[in-house]
Amino acid sequence: MDERIIATVIAENPFEVPETMVDNYLASLVEEDREHRGQVADEAAREKEIRAMFRDSAVRVIQKYFVLDAIRRQEAIAVSPEEVDARIRALAQGIGKPEAEVRQMIAHPERRRGFERDLVDEKTMSFLREKAVVRSV
Repeated sequence: MDERIIATVIAENPFEVPETMVDNYLASLVEEDREHRGQVADEAAREKEIRAMFRDSAVRVIQKYFVLDAIRRQEAIAVSPEEVDARIRALAQGIGKPEAEVRQMIAHPERRRGFERDLVDEKTMSFLREKAVVRSV
């Protein structure tokens, strides 16, 4: 349902994404592919294949980022320190690890920002789900 909501928002508010963002996203996929598969006979052909295969999904991921960011800003959606703490406790319980260990896992500033960004995205999607009007087709 989340993807349908995002697709509807994009369809009703079409916009282009910066080509450099698409290129950067695809470059990271190409690099990840290289790291996981090893050498291939024709690197250029493999890169071209990956870029063609994942271009549409790269555009969609970037569009989703912009949509969620715009809604987050417009609606002033944020997560409180208490919400972060509650999620850390729930995560620790869910994976059967001590809370202190989970806190250590996300202690690095980059990981912490990613963790909090994911929570904000979830909260933004929750907001969209609450506001969505579901129509039968």
